This record gives sequence, C-alpha cells and structure tokens, in this order.
Amino acid sequence: MIQNSPELRILDAQIETAQLNLRSAWGSSLPSLNLSVGMNAHSDEQITSEFFDDNYIKSANLTLSIPIFSGLKNRNSVEISKMRFGQSKMIYGSKKRC
Repeated sequence: MIQNSPELRILDAQIETAQLNLRSAWGSSLPSLNLSVGMNAHSDEQITSEFFDDNYIKSANLTLSIPIFSGLKNRNSVEISKMRFGQSKMIYGSKKRC
C-alpha cells in the first residue's frame, strides 16, 4: 500500500527531479569542448566533378569554454540543488513513516 500511494509516488518523482537538477547544476560548472568540421566549394563557372576534387575548402573549429566568471553563480546553484535534493529526501522519509 505504501508503494502505491500517489503522494509517495509524487514525492519520489520530486526526488528524481532534484537529483537531475543537482547533476545539471554540477555539469554547468565544468568546461565544455566543441568540435565542428565542414567542407565547402563555390564557383561561378560551370561546376564539374574535377572542380570538386581540387577546390574543396575544408575547415575545422575547436572551441573550449571554461566558465571562469560564472564560478560563484555555479557554486551557488550546486549548493541550492543539494539543499533541495536533501529536502526532498527528508520529506519523502517523513511521509513514508506516517
């Protein structure tokens, strides 16, 4: 009966949501690395297969983002998420005992 209680199921979903929010907040404080690769060809002349073999423009972009200036905001976000996660677990535990 306890496991089928709608209130406990809602609280369990809130715990899972709080845990995902905590992971998201922690992940936003980590550096990110992005890579993009492209090929392009352009000509005003009649396009032939020989043109494409020799005149492709190839490019690659590598971007590293380090959240230097948002460190305090990210730390606060992680702490708030930890508190909400703990609060959700406490509420669930107290309702389960009742």
